[in-house]
Amino acid sequence: MKLQNEEQLELEGIISKYKEIYKKIEEKQEQMKNLEVDVNTLLQELTDNRKVENTFGLELSKTYGKGKFNIQTQEYELDK
Repeated sequence: MKLQNEEQLELEGIISKYKEIYKKIEEKQEQMKNLEVDVNTLLQELTDNRKVENTFGLELSKTYGKGKFNIQTQEYELDK
């Protein structure tokens, strides 16, 4: 039994909606992958910057002695 024109159109609409939904899902999954890559890149940058900070702290300790850098005043405070 063949579907009538109205039924065929309704079925095509349903199929078309499924395709649209799956396409949107795929796009969102791709966006999520890209965001994950972006987050991983930023986490690596954070790790790299911490290494730079540690090296800077060691250099200050060698130059001025053991102490702490006060971010608010931007001064190096020697330990007592």
